[in-house]
Amino acid sequence: MREGQPEVKVKKPIDPKTAAELKRLKKLERDYARLKEEHEILKEAIRFCSERKGKSSRS
Repeated sequence: MREGQPEVKVKKPIDPKTAAELKRLKKLERDYARLKEEHEILKEAIRFCSERKGKSSRS
């Protein structure tokens, strides 16, 4: 590449099987990220409830 010349990228056609697999992979990655976030929220809720149980006094 010469200085000052933009690099031209040519998109190669993707076969349908590969395209479907990429779509599936992206969906799995989104689902995994959502599950990780839900897991963190549940851990915080459990921690919060556990702290409340320990602090409650019996009269």
